Amino acid sequence: MNIVPRQNTEFGGIVMERPVSFYPDKSSAPDAEKKAVVTGFTSGVGGSGTTSAALMLARNYAELCGMKAAFLSLDLIASKSCVKKASSVRTLFDVFFNGDPVDPEKLFVKDSSGVFRMPAEGYRNPLTLLDTEDLVYVMDLLRPHFDRIVMDVPISCDQAPGVLSACDSVVVCFGWQDKLFGPSEELYLMLSEECVNVHRFFCFHDEDEPDLYGQLGSEVRRLAKEL
Repeated sequence: MNIVPRQNTEFGGIVMERPVSFYPDKSSAPDAEKKAVVTGFTSGVGGSGTTSAALMLARNYAELCGMKAAFLSLDLIASKSCVKKASSVRTLFDVFFNGDPVDPEKLFVKDSSGVFRMPAEGYRNPLTLLDTEDLVYVMDLLRPHFDRIVMDVPISCDQAPGVLSACDSVVVCFGWQDKLFGPSEELYLMLSEECVNVHRFFCFHDEDEPDLYGQLGSEVRRLAKEL
């Protein structure tokens, strides 16, 4: 395996060193040990409820189904609930790219529903530092440790095409406003030509915080059965 030069990336006030395309060959990831089913959520336009639906699906698997579920987001801004000390993020990259054993119990933040989430320092999402090949490698590296992995993949993300193609299923969120339908339908048709298992999902707007047991939650539970 050829190792390319490393680059330094300034992140949250510190300089983080990580490999660039450290694993150019996807076969170097432990594909033979795959376990988790990976579902990618996206939409044709922002404001379609993609993040809420994706996180709710992960919580459905963890809280209602008793599965070991992870939620990975490619949004630039990380969730406040995932903020950790700088050493946590450095350790995360060291484990992923130095070949150390992965232990989700130690590396990830576990929320109140039992969903494992990527730690962050400050508000920058560390996953956005990775290129497509590295992200796909991380996905495959995590598969043996989970039953389900849910990815929140904004269509504006540069890595969206490669990451969605690596998912076992893709969900296109249409939101609750008519003006959101056109771009999402166009994206759905495009993805249907490239991916085998693509689903439409029409998010229903919750007046308050999205609730797993509310209206949107019931639609997500129905989606879980479909997937």
